[in-house]
Amino acid sequence: DEQARCRGLVTRVEEVLEDEQGSFRAQSLANMGWAVAKLSWPCPGLHGSLASASLRQLSRFKSAELSMVLWGLASSPSAPANAQQDTLKAVASEFRRRGPAAFDAQSIATIAYAAGMLLMPADDELWPTISRGSRERVDEFSDRQVANLVWGFATVAHSDSTAPLFSRVEGCHVKDLAPIDLSLIAWAMAKVSQGGDSFFKDVADAVVAKREMWKQSDTRNIATLIYAFALAEQAQAHEPAFRTLAEAVCNRLDDFAVQGLTNAIWGYATACFTEPSWFATVASEVMKRSPSEFEPLDIANCLWAFATVTHSETPAISKLKELGRETLQEFTAQNGAITLWSFATLQVRDEAWFEKAADFIVQHLAECKSQELNNTLWACATVGVRLPWLFIKADNHALSIGLSEFKMHELSITMWAHGTAGVCNHPFFDAVIEEVLERRGIESCTPREVSNTAWAYSTIIGRAHAPWLAAVAAYTCDRIFEFDMQCIGNVLWSFSNVGVVSEALFRCAARETAARCEAAGPEACMNVAQVLSAMHAARIEEPRLLEAAARCFLQFEGSIGARELIVLANAAALYADRVGSAAAAWWPPLEAALSARVLEPLLGVLRPARSGPRPPSERAAETWTRLDAVVGPLDFEHLGVHFTARLLRESGLAAEVCVLGDGAAMGGSSGLPAAPPWAAAAALACADERARIVQEPSEQTQKLSRQLDKVNKREIVAWVSFDVWVGSAASPQQRQQLAEPGRTCSWRPDFEDQAGRSSLLRPLMTKSRQGATLVGEHDRSGHAERGALLEVADSWLAAVPGGGGRGASPHEVSGSLRLYVTHFPCISCIGVISQFACLFPGVSLAVSFADGRAALCRSLERLS
Repeated sequence: DEQARCRGLVTRVEEVLEDEQGSFRAQSLANMGWAVAKLSWPCPGLHGSLASASLRQLSRFKSAELSMVLWGLASSPSAPANAQQDTLKAVASEFRRRGPAAFDAQSIATIAYAAGMLLMPADDELWPTISRGSRERVDEFSDRQVANLVWGFATVAHSDSTAPLFSRVEGCHVKDLAPIDLSLIAWAMAKVSQGGDSFFKDVADAVVAKREMWKQSDTRNIATLIYAFALAEQAQAHEPAFRTLAEAVCNRLDDFAVQGLTNAIWGYATACFTEPSWFATVASEVMKRSPSEFEPLDIANCLWAFATVTHSETPAISKLKELGRETLQEFTAQNGAITLWSFATLQVRDEAWFEKAADFIVQHLAECKSQELNNTLWACATVGVRLPWLFIKADNHALSIGLSEFKMHELSITMWAHGTAGVCNHPFFDAVIEEVLERRGIESCTPREVSNTAWAYSTIIGRAHAPWLAAVAAYTCDRIFEFDMQCIGNVLWSFSNVGVVSEALFRCAARETAARCEAAGPEACMNVAQVLSAMHAARIEEPRLLEAAARCFLQFEGSIGARELIVLANAAALYADRVGSAAAAWWPPLEAALSARVLEPLLGVLRPARSGPRPPSERAAETWTRLDAVVGPLDFEHLGVHFTARLLRESGLAAEVCVLGDGAAMGGSSGLPAAPPWAAAAALACADERARIVQEPSEQTQKLSRQLDKVNKREIVAWVSFDVWVGSAASPQQRQQLAEPGRTCSWRPDFEDQAGRSSLLRPLMTKSRQGATLVGEHDRSGHAERGALLEVADSWLAAVPGGGGRGASPHEVSGSLRLYVTHFPCISCIGVISQFACLFPGVSLAVSFADGRAALCRSLERLS
């Protein structure tokens, strides 16, 4: 109403300022600017005219008038930004020209406050000029003036040569300050890391003493004090004061601007206060507010606070997500990275949102520092949104600004993100290793940083980097007591994955793991299994570890995964067979647990697969369906070398089973023969094939050649030979003999494409853990074993007289087939073998394989 009544006056003033700019004296211009700011009237035209008129006669302004006109423009949200910045520069120049001695304490404090509001750069000469002038006259400043002065410095993070000012702050009569001055001074001291325990105790006492004032005080003061206590890490020490302020927020939600609410919950989260009611009330208020009230920083801070305390208020999170989607182009790179981090922490997986945000980050890479890059890549990896183009561009930007700009934990998390997302960038990975080894020294790293980096390099690069592995081994042995079980497991896994053994490291880790098994909970069993798997691949036995792990696993048998049981049982089987009664206390119950949980359900599916009255194709389809139903809930990918052989033998799928390289060891009570001559010949052929495909200049084989030290689907080779008679049930006299002396087959990526998928010998889509909260699917349709058997099945069915292809006519095939694989088959390939056996029940199968991990193993000492 007041503004409406004065509209005519405002319009008339604007007209006069435009037509007769020299008609107003400096004092009048300063008074008008101050008055309009105090009244909070939106008068952009008037502000612009006042600024223009003031700039024409700035030298005529008295010192107090200079500070007043600048404060008026800075305090008016409707003032044009160009008018604010032009006036700031001019006043700063005039202040430097006249010198601080020409200004009284109030004017200096006001100029500092206004310059802080307008974010005058910290390196501008205005700040040291103010600092020098105020330092020499610090006793002239009242407590309120000191509050305004230090707030200005703190806003732009200028703290050079300001020690006397901050010392003066600590001498203030804090209890007598008005709420606005109390909030300003507390925030400023927190912002520049000044003020000790005694200062914040005085602030806390003042907050409690003014309890009644918080019912009416400007809500910005409340939010600012919460922010200050949290930023200075003083909230826990002064809990009564912090709770007083939080209660004021809860009781006055309607009075708060959105920025105040987000500052408040940012403070709660930063101070580690997780009271559900505090966050729920803010979440409820978020739902009520208009989208126009939210700035990008409000959205990012609010999401960050909810994520930090894992407060998943779904409606509020959903609203903030949509607000972010609509306003993303107004975000800063920091806002975007914080928002992605928050969604990942809250397990909000919106692939379209992440892709849009990633595109925004790429557009603003020039703004990104190490933390923004780190948060963005971590978030994408954590929720399983794989965006290789984002990773590569982020890597290139990181290299351009220099890895020295990154903290070591940021580098290690970035490496972890690449490993989890499956993104390979050789130059970046090698640059990180070089940064650690040659510049920082591995001794500067924490165990978590070493283990993350080692795990990622081994996972993605898949090559044995001898100097790096040697440094990791020495570091881990020296500091094994500082490693948690996850770090120990990841380090050993990183060695095993590239076929490198450091006996000193492995035995050190085994002893430490055995000692920790006694007090370990079920959450540690996955990492214990990593250690066991590495020891087994290296063929290093540590009886104490086997026994301790067995007792630990049996204690939590109902809580641990099938894959952990499988790893332990494979590692312990040969040792238990050899020592007999020495393992009687733990091996029989462990074997029984694995049998009941995994083997018997699988055997119940596979044993009847080859026989029955139904047509072979129907039996094969039914076998796949039943196997998929069993494997899915168990969450495992393979049975390991020992139990893969045992399952093939006991199910009757294969008439002959042997493990190449372990013939003697797998014999005896396991009942497995030494490898026959055909398997040894097959192994040589597979080695030649692997060497050949590495030479080919295709993209896929280049990828293989870069990962030759690593066992994965790309480098596994299968070999098959057969001697069979193929005929038709309708024409049994028309039989044809087919023979194959031996041919190899490697990974078939074309089978993983939708167009190349085959309904014959269906693979299983298994799941595996890719992170603490993330389970990913593995496509196994291109595995070498399946490719080999598909080729054979197609050729046999095509040869059926009058058949014309797959299953067009009932077929009869008899004879034998031999299959060799350079690594033990996964559970999907066991399913493929079982379907093959269903389709061709008259064919005797012989299966042999090696443990690819053991075949690759080399000692670190010899490698170095």
